[in-house]
Amino acid sequence: MKHEHPNCPGCGRSDAVGNIWHHPNGHDYFTCHGLNRDGHPGVSFHFDAETLAPLRVRDRHEAPLLTLISGGEPSSFRGYPAEFLHARCLVSAVSAKHIDRCMPLHPELGVWARQRESDGEIISILPVMNGPEFVGIQFRAFSRKTGDGASDGDHIRMHGEADAIYIPVIAGVRPSAVVVHEGPWGAIAANHDACGYGNSEVISIATLSANVRPETIRITLDLLFPGVPRFSLFDQDPAGIRARARAQHVLKPISITGAGPGKDYRDLDQDFRFEQLCESVRKELKLLQDQPQSLIIPNAELDACLCKLPMTEYGLADRFVERHGKLCRYIDDWKQWVVFDGACWIRSNTKAEFMAQDVIKRLEYEAHHLKEPQ
Repeated sequence: MKHEHPNCPGCGRSDAVGNIWHHPNGHDYFTCHGLNRDGHPGVSFHFDAETLAPLRVRDRHEAPLLTLISGGEPSSFRGYPAEFLHARCLVSAVSAKHIDRCMPLHPELGVWARQRESDGEIISILPVMNGPEFVGIQFRAFSRKTGDGASDGDHIRMHGEADAIYIPVIAGVRPSAVVVHEGPWGAIAANHDACGYGNSEVISIATLSANVRPETIRITLDLLFPGVPRFSLFDQDPAGIRARARAQHVLKPISITGAGPGKDYRDLDQDFRFEQLCESVRKELKLLQDQPQSLIIPNAELDACLCKLPMTEYGLADRFVERHGKLCRYIDDWKQWVVFDGACWIRSNTKAEFMAQDVIKRLEYEAHHLKEPQ
């Protein structure tokens, strides 16, 4: 969605106000890059897109990180839509020129970025957090032609703290479980799959490496998801196994079929990986008994049963009842759908529509269980 550039509340001008950008706190911000101006001399000025209230910068280390993020442009990487990566995952593209401007004290980053650009690559930025604060940026070079990139040291740079967590925009989300991946792109893939299902029960975040301290994970999750069960989905290589053992007191390990040595969530069979993730989580939480609202999590066993129903309007209605009938009712006197949210029944035509959409989306997965093509 396009936003007009407002006047900066600091200097009163709009000519240096950049594009809107997103913060994990759920708010959208603008940044005025006019440095030599009354109101914010020598520094960029970040302000809330709705209220125009200034974004308070924690310290001099965070200031260039926010300015760098504010100049990011939506771009597609690894086949994921640009708007999804920019708005939901905080991943965007930046130029070497912008890196030079924001990081004058770290010219080596600009040199690296210019070399990557000369090789026909595009630079992505991905912010990471420790607790509620931005503490670092991961730079990664991707091929402009293929949209993918190598994972070697020549293609990845880290600025700031590496002992940090990658977290997508999660404002207003109260999940049933948090899954911590080893590596941000596995978490991005899992969240993209979750969006495709209309599923907000399982949220994926990530460590940047197997060396992140368990205490960093605990503190960050306690602040953002207090009381929510959390699980680890780390690689099966030696580093991942050590990290899993070290973090057992803060994360319950889970596994997915096919996630062997050196593989993360993104490497798994795309048709079934999210439902396998949900099944693994559900086995641990016993969600069918303890949290009935989470029946909307995909269920491969149910797919195998429902694929035998006819492909008619009556068949679709029966599928809706089987998948969501315990959680969703239509009250004829009210002309309204009500949905059980785990604690009480609430009026919500929107949630009922999401459940109906889920029935249609699951047809593809039912088809995998058919013995003969129909």
